[in-house]
Amino acid sequence: MNYFKLINRLIVLFIFTGCLFDGGSKRKIVGEYYLHRWEGGAPFYIVDIWGKTEGGGLIKGTVKEIGWNDDYIFVSRKSTFGGDPDGWMIIYVSEDKITGPFTAVQFERQRKLLLGNQSIKILEPDKIW
Repeated sequence: MNYFKLINRLIVLFIFTGCLFDGGSKRKIVGEYYLHRWEGGAPFYIVDIWGKTEGGGLIKGTVKEIGWNDDYIFVSRKSTFGGDPDGWMIIYVSEDKITGPFTAVQFERQRKLLLGNQSIKILEPDKIW
């Protein structure tokens, strides 16, 4: 009888954990950061190894444009919450730190401070998928 209880509990656990995942897919960007695509193909989110997209993932919004190198991820976001501004977010990969949102002018200043004359190609997320 205990064997059947164990099997039933494992089945329930398996079904429950399946409900926690949305069926989307992830692509590694850099470090522990991933671009997460929702099941239907859009929207895209930035997630870490835990993959939580509730509330818009790590940037609290959907990805409009993205670019990265080994040190930084630059993301233009559309805010999940109506009262929060859209704008550019900067993820500092090694520091596990996120700043922003920045306006386009503020972002360009930050980008130059961080990269100098180097450039990072910025694309819409479906173009890099």
